[in-house]
Amino acid sequence: AMAAHAWVLGHTAVIRAAAPDGRQGEVLAYLPLGARLRPLVAPHTRTKRQRHGLPVEMADGRRGVVKVSDVGVVRPGRSAERIGSAAAAHALALRGATYLWGGTSSWGVDCSGLVQLAYVLAGIALPRDAQDQIRVARRLRPGETARAGDLLFFARNSEVNHVAMVTSPARFVHAYGKVEE
Repeated sequence: AMAAHAWVLGHTAVIRAAAPDGRQGEVLAYLPLGARLRPLVAPHTRTKRQRHGLPVEMADGRRGVVKVSDVGVVRPGRSAERIGSAAAAHALALRGATYLWGGTSSWGVDCSGLVQLAYVLAGIALPRDAQDQIRVARRLRPGETARAGDLLFFARNSEVNHVAMVTSPARFVHAYGKVEE
């Protein structure tokens, strides 16, 4: 088993059945942005047989082939600043996406689903709900400036009910009606 995982980067990726000779057959699944896959070979060591796509295993155990350009392979070891910037860029790429309560994909997201999805695409797993996300977050110290990827939590009656992500010192992106900055 490889340590790397692949995530769908486009709004939709098509997973096709693969024959032993590397040709692609029937469509097995359409997966949304953020769907997690397990590459069956390292992307940089693909053979000519795999030139048509990257062999992957889906969460349900089915194996197929996806276009390399449709996925990104995330490996550990990046700085927190680079991860935050990447997460903010992923969140901004979803501008205009539909708000869907409980949604966690490009087919529809809620506020905490947007944050979770953006961070998983940047290689970091966060809890699903805003109430759980605030528990794993580090508070900014007095005088510390918010950076891209930092989270803003909103509360009503002392209960967290909304989360947004900083995109620049004076801007943020969130899912409220739709994903907007």
